Amino acid sequence: MLPEISGCYQRLKFLGDSILDYLITLHFCYKFPGISPGLLTDLRSAFMNNNCYALSAVKSKLHKFILRSSQKLYKDIK
Repeated sequence: MLPEISGCYQRLKFLGDSILDYLITLHFCYKFPGISPGLLTDLRSAFMNNNCYALSAVKSKLHKFILRSSQKLYKDIK
């Protein structure tokens, strides 16, 4: 049985971040098979940031499904 989801989304955020971290690492390992661990860490860090996520969400039109109440966020998307 799955645990109930509480009103706090911190655990879901942690899980989502962990999954994205894994998938991005896997992608870079397959795309650049001889990459050093240090360079892999640098690439992953550069790729995993909120601006990059936001740009990807807007480009793929996923932002339409995100609940938001921030006027600044709405203006940035436009």
